[in-house]
Amino acid sequence: MLRPGYGILWAFVVCFILRSSPLLALPVEELDPNREWRIKDLNISGNEQVGSSELQDVLSTKTRPWYAPWRSRPVFDPAVFASDLERIPRFYQDKGYYEAKVSHDLTVDDKEGLVTVNIQISEGEPIRVAQISVDIVDAPELKTELQALLPKLPLREGEIFAVDAYQRTESQLKEFFYDKSRAAMTIQRKAEVIHDRHAANVSYVLNADGLKRNRRAKSRWDWATAPRSSYAGRSAGATTTGSAGRDDSKSESRPRLSRANWTSIFFNPISSAPRTVLWSILGLSSSTNRDTS
Repeated sequence: MLRPGYGILWAFVVCFILRSSPLLALPVEELDPNREWRIKDLNISGNEQVGSSELQDVLSTKTRPWYAPWRSRPVFDPAVFASDLERIPRFYQDKGYYEAKVSHDLTVDDKEGLVTVNIQISEGEPIRVAQISVDIVDAPELKTELQALLPKLPLREGEIFAVDAYQRTESQLKEFFYDKSRAAMTIQRKAEVIHDRHAANVSYVLNADGLKRNRRAKSRWDWATAPRSSYAGRSAGATTTGSAGRDDSKSESRPRLSRANWTSIFFNPISSAPRTVLWSILGLSSSTNRDTS
């Protein structure tokens, strides 16, 4: 049993601690919007597959650098932080984690006007590549070499379906054809992501027919094969200055390599398969379109 004097002393100590450390755990929606708050610290937990530093690079909400303690603490912007919370799941989807969930709370020091941001992540099970196929339409002589290339591609069966590997695989396939002097080829890529099965079926369809069309267009205005009328036109000054035997007025009709490299992304939901998304990326388009039909 405490003596009366000690009881009063302990009560005074408890009151002093409570008054000197007014820390509250609040969601961002309950933070006083009429007051300026500054960021004291930012903590991320639950991220086992992605490093905290990598996640912090994605966020616009930043803390003061540890090496610059003389700087003022950054102002906490609730709207920016709300956007960060939406950005994290999209970041995880690019990594192949389509079930990632994010929660948070703010540790608020009301007296000092400081907030400590606490972000909790539940990553969930990743999507893995169940099947990958690469088909070439009009160059059967390259099929053997193409099949030998498959184990060396960034995206392989059994591995996590990451957007970066999905795109780098297309780039390596293009490099394979460039080495074969088939720079005008096109690639149609498609990924079917099945959430319920945590699986993705990926396919690449390659078409080298663009090379033939490009050669026909080029040879039509070549010096050695150009019709006699084109020579007469050049002597009469009918064509603009260009390479020998080429009518530059018609050069715009030729396929250009830079255009052949552009792609469009289409997101098509499949109604017959629940929670299934079909991504189809087609070449030879100069703008990005999203099909919501």
